[in-house]
Amino acid sequence: MLNYAHQNFWKCCFWGKCFNNHHRGKYWNRYHIVGLKARAVQNERFSATNTLHCNAQMSPNMVRNIFRINNDGQVLIKQAMEKLGLSARAYDRILKVSRTIADLAGSQEIELEHLAEAIHYRSLNRDSWAG
Repeated sequence: MLNYAHQNFWKCCFWGKCFNNHHRGKYWNRYHIVGLKARAVQNERFSATNTLHCNAQMSPNMVRNIFRINNDGQVLIKQAMEKLGLSARAYDRILKVSRTIADLAGSQEIELEHLAEAIHYRSLNRDSWAG
């Protein structure tokens, strides 16, 4: 089962771009194809395992060992964790979502903008729980 942050990402992507636009078919097809390509990348990434199929299923140890971010990314995520009061579990989820965003963008590396987008989705998630 995908974690809530991944679900929130997909809802924002599809509802914001597909269903609220009069060109539903055009956007749906485009995002569906991008999503299928990202899923293929993840299937390839986890092909050596029989239990994992996507980034959301990774354990915290796997996340920290496999997903590397540069110094600017470390600074950004540290600032976000302090400002938003995020836990280590939230850190792992942000990395998973940022890796998924990078997969959707066709990027080999997790870039600063992928992290920023994942942090944004996480802050939206926290706001919705606040009431």
